[in-house]
Amino acid sequence: YNLACSGVRLLVLFSYLVLVSLVKDIRRVFMYHGAEHKVITCFEQGEELTVENARRMSRQHDRCGTSFLVITVLVSVLASAFLPAIDYYQAHFGWNKPLAFLVVFSTRLALLPVVAGVAYEVLKGLARFDNGFVRVLKKPGLWFQKLTTREPDDSMLEVSLTAFKTVMAMDADESIPTVRFRIMKDYRIIRQNVLTDLKESGEPDAIADWIFVEVLGVERSALAAVEQITEEQAEKALAYSKKIKEGEPLQYAIGKTEFYGIALKTDHRALIPRGDTEVLVEEALKEVKEGARVLDICTGSGAIAIALALKSGADVTASDISEDALSLAKENAEQTGASVTFIKSDLFDGITETYDMITANPPYIPSAEVDTLDKFVQKEPRLALDGGADGLAYYKRLAQELPAHLTAGGVFLTEIGHDQGEQVSALFAPMGKTAVIKDLEGHDRVVKVVKDA
Repeated sequence: YNLACSGVRLLVLFSYLVLVSLVKDIRRVFMYHGAEHKVITCFEQGEELTVENARRMSRQHDRCGTSFLVITVLVSVLASAFLPAIDYYQAHFGWNKPLAFLVVFSTRLALLPVVAGVAYEVLKGLARFDNGFVRVLKKPGLWFQKLTTREPDDSMLEVSLTAFKTVMAMDADESIPTVRFRIMKDYRIIRQNVLTDLKESGEPDAIADWIFVEVLGVERSALAAVEQITEEQAEKALAYSKKIKEGEPLQYAIGKTEFYGIALKTDHRALIPRGDTEVLVEEALKEVKEGARVLDICTGSGAIAIALALKSGADVTASDISEDALSLAKENAEQTGASVTFIKSDLFDGITETYDMITANPPYIPSAEVDTLDKFVQKEPRLALDGGADGLAYYKRLAQELPAHLTAGGVFLTEIGHDQGEQVSALFAPMGKTAVIKDLEGHDRVVKVVKDA
């Protein structure tokens, strides 16, 4: 019975190898397998590692995994010979056939590690000797290797030689970095997985484009031509979409955004810079002069201050009450090369100097409306959103404290809510001339104040 089982196992192994060798790509794998054996044999024989020398070597090797499989089958046959058959348990213990089968199967399964260990030691032992008796024992494994190896071409030998030499160099010098193979993924499949996450989060499909623009480092218009991406890129894209699915805004998920053409780091420490605020920067750049002293109140991520410092050459100071926001703003200034001085301050508390221009993007959402905002907006710091009962709390404070810190003829610019233009303008009217500047959609977005001389 055990002999018949071993014969079936060898037949199954043989049939499997014959069948897979009919596949073109598998045959190429077997050719590379042969190249590997030739290169190793060339090294073991002390020959110079060249294509010409490797080509002369045998494609069979004593320590091949194929031989290990064959030896494992043979060792399992010997081990099984000492185990009772199913009939034995039925006859001597009166067990039914299913129970007897389960006992036999479990016993053989438990012996697998032992069988594999013995087979490995046999493989190593046979590789150490070369005589008539040992060669007979090696024959089955070497014969099966004729199925799992093929004669390689010179290009395959070159690949194997390069790989072998690289490994040898890495063994000799641990400072040589490991190189990961690039595994490519189908872009369309990964994109569909990303879209599934976005659909569950209620986000539009267009967000997928921005995820892949970030991951691939290409223009949005180039995505249509993408067919494959690396495994690392796929993992990153899926990690971003998963964060969005869990409620993270896109900018927090990818960790950055673009503001006025400047790449800025974004995270939970500060409000996400938005395109609406670029209206304020545009107006500020029309008014500010090189060398002018500028103060940006409620700086958050530092977006306004950094844009003005980079684009105008002004002497820019930025303040915020939040230590977290200031730490993020400092990181952004450092990575962009912007020269900005940062101060921790609750509006003008602790600030004694005067400035030619003061900008601000204070919280202006009425307290009762904060909890009704989009779920992604609610992930942003409430401190940067909540403008008090009527949304005007910070503007009222600014209107009282601002005059002492703005030079005569100086300009104050503040972002406002889309329906706050008239109210905010009225608060600052005693200071000087006011104007409401609209955004591209025609909504009130910025109040401008020019202090009377």
